[in-house]
Amino acid sequence: MGTGDRTRSHFEAQDLLEHGAAEGQVLSGGWLGRHLRARGGKAAAMQALAFGETIPESLRGAPSAGAVRSLEDVRLATRTGDEAGVVRALAALHGEGEDLLRRSGRETLALLRRVQEIRSDGAGDGADWPADDFGRALSQVGRLLRARVGLEAACVDLGGFDTHFGQGGLEPGLAGGAGIGALAADLGGMLEETTILVVTEFGRRAYENSALGTDHGSGSVCLLLGGGVRGGKVHGRWPGLARDRLFEESDLAVTTDLRQVLAEVLVRRCGCADPAAVFPGLAYAPVGVCG
Repeated sequence: MGTGDRTRSHFEAQDLLEHGAAEGQVLSGGWLGRHLRARGGKAAAMQALAFGETIPESLRGAPSAGAVRSLEDVRLATRTGDEAGVVRALAALHGEGEDLLRRSGRETLALLRRVQEIRSDGAGDGADWPADDFGRALSQVGRLLRARVGLEAACVDLGGFDTHFGQGGLEPGLAGGAGIGALAADLGGMLEETTILVVTEFGRRAYENSALGTDHGSGSVCLLLGGGVRGGKVHGRWPGLARDRLFEESDLAVTTDLRQVLAEVLVRRCGCADPAAVFPGLAYAPVGVCG
C-alpha cells in the first residue's frame, strides 16, 4: 500500500496522502473534505473534527470542519469568566424569530450545551484508555460518537515513528494499538456503524542502516477496523523482499494504491456515490477490504 510519491519526503508524501492526489497531480482541498462536500445537505456543526492545533489538509473544503485540542476548548471565552451570563444574554438575543442569524445562534447555543453534557459524561471512563494525548483524543471521539452530535469524520494524529536509529530498543507492540482497542471497546455495538482507518504517508527501507534503524521508504500498510470490514486477513499482493522485487532495490514496492482503499471505504461505508469526484482521475477498483 502507498501513494505515488517517490521522493521519500514527509512533506511531499503527506501532501499526496491528505489531498488524495496522484503523483504530479494538484488538487484543491482534502479527500475527506471533498467527500463531505459532495454529500450535500445541511452539515452539522461538528460534522468533521480534528484533535490538534490545526485542521489537517484531508479535511480542507469540508462544509463544516474544526480543530480542537480538547472538548474543553469548545466553550465561550469571556473576559469576565461569566460564561453562563453570556449564554443567557445570547439566548435572549436569539430567542425569537426564524431568520438565518437567529436560527444559527440557537443551534450554536444548543451545541454548546450538548458539549457541556458530553464533557461530564462518564460513560466511557470504564475503558482502558492510555494516559497520553492519543488516548485522550480517542476517548473524546468516542464520547462524541456515542452522543450522536452529527460527527461524520474525526482525525487524530500519532507521531513518533520517524526513528532512523536504534529501532531495536523500541518497546514491543503496535504503537497506538492500545488506544484504538480502547475506542473499539468503548463504542461497543456502535463499532458496527463506525470505520477506523489507520494510514501513514510512507513506509521504511527494507534494510537496516548503519545506525541500527531504517530510513524513509515507499510501501507500507493501512489498518482497518469496524463494521463491514473483511478483517482477520491481509489484502493486496505481497511483493516480497528479494532485492530484485524491491523498489530501487531498497524499499518495499507499492502494489496497492492507497486511494483505492480510501475510495472503497467511502463507497461501501460512507455513502459515496461518485468516487471520481473525491479522487479525480482514479479508475475505481475495489480492493475487497469492505464486505
